[in-house]
Amino acid sequence: MKKVHSIIAILLFTLMSGCVRPDQVGNAEFCQSGRNILTLSGLNNAQITTETRNMIYGTSPSGQPGSWYNTTAKLRTRKLVIIPFVYSNVLPNTMVTTATIRNAFFSTGTGSVKDYFLANSWGSFNLTEAAIEGNWVQLQQPQSYYAGFSGGDPTLTPQLYADVCDKSNINWGAIDTNNDQNISPDEAIICLLSPEGGIGMTMRAMSISFNSNNGGGVYFASGNMNVFLCKTQATQTGTDDISYGKSTICHELCHSMFDLPDRYFSNCGSGWTGRWDIMSNNCAFVNMNIVDKIKLGWISPPIITAGSSEVCYNFPTSNANPAALIIWDNKVPNQYFVVENRHRASSPYGFDAGIGEDGLAIWCVNEAVSDSKVRVSLVDGRTANTGTTISPNYGIGNSYYVGSELGVLFSSATNNNFICTAGDNCPITFIRYGGTAIEQGNLIHGIRAVGLPSANMYAAIY
Repeated sequence: MKKVHSIIAILLFTLMSGCVRPDQVGNAEFCQSGRNILTLSGLNNAQITTETRNMIYGTSPSGQPGSWYNTTAKLRTRKLVIIPFVYSNVLPNTMVTTATIRNAFFSTGTGSVKDYFLANSWGSFNLTEAAIEGNWVQLQQPQSYYAGFSGGDPTLTPQLYADVCDKSNINWGAIDTNNDQNISPDEAIICLLSPEGGIGMTMRAMSISFNSNNGGGVYFASGNMNVFLCKTQATQTGTDDISYGKSTICHELCHSMFDLPDRYFSNCGSGWTGRWDIMSNNCAFVNMNIVDKIKLGWISPPIITAGSSEVCYNFPTSNANPAALIIWDNKVPNQYFVVENRHRASSPYGFDAGIGEDGLAIWCVNEAVSDSKVRVSLVDGRTANTGTTISPNYGIGNSYYVGSELGVLFSSATNNNFICTAGDNCPITFIRYGGTAIEQGNLIHGIRAVGLPSANMYAAIY
């Protein structure tokens, strides 16, 4: 077998008069050292205005926290109320106790739900316990009763949430910190837990009222609420009754806590953010995408304006560091790219195992797109030279892709398009802003990654 010197190459070059076209570039020079993106300074030049930074980082013109998804951004903590319940025709899972729930959701150093958000936010976001119901709440009605209100799905019925809260022994007065008889999302997000062995869902912008069994009269609750499903009484094991569904729990909490959208189209990993985003792929544990982390205020990567000369950068993995780099150009002010190094072995508790492959991830963001489901897309270099259109919003045309359903970038393991031996011409994929064909694109930037995927990669950027 030939020894492979792996170069993984994606070109996002500048297509201007007098510049060399990307398809005229031969074997790239190696980039073996460079500026660490964790310690970059002095890059935000005069082209990058305060308005541009506010757009990218998700802050309002006044500099106060803003929102990309029309909800509370820049969050640092959220509290959950968790209430296990059963319908009249469902048996409780006796293995799921208060201790089991507390360990699965709020323990540290165990791979809990809390650990997932601590890891994704690099310690910036803390999930805490507001209250856990100590016993299974027994409803007097079967699933069919609640399903009748919503056309078949009982979890879409506000009455379900109201009845469970009404029959619980939660001390709502202790949660209602401002004593206004309303449980707001800032005080707690209400989560129900049912032993039905499925997945979960989020009810958005719901309003309910219920009586408190601990005194205090009638309470109201508003905002997003969740139903999580643990294993059934018949399939309970006592070891993974909740943890088997943790990736879905984290996905649903991203809805209820941050208002992030579903990004899958038909099944797991089928959206434009592919397998590399929990909002597109909740069938396995994967991290949130880096753009959502920027908008939530957990990371503010340096912004560069790429030019015609090559600069080499060092990319520590974002699985262990708040590390990413933003490429922006004032000729296309509403679009930009974000580059990060995803490395599964560096992810605590296997939280990023579901991406399947390691390497540099390049995300394209189009702030002009109103649909948040497709505003972020993963650049997929494997699909070069096929000419297939996937996303007209990003002007996909011949020889390059922005917006992919495949979700794989740089990998020497299976992506042989990016393995080249000494003396070979390394394969090229063209990625640029707007247009419908390569000649119509205004700007093309270049990223040339060097070496096997690892926790510390280098890439030359034009």
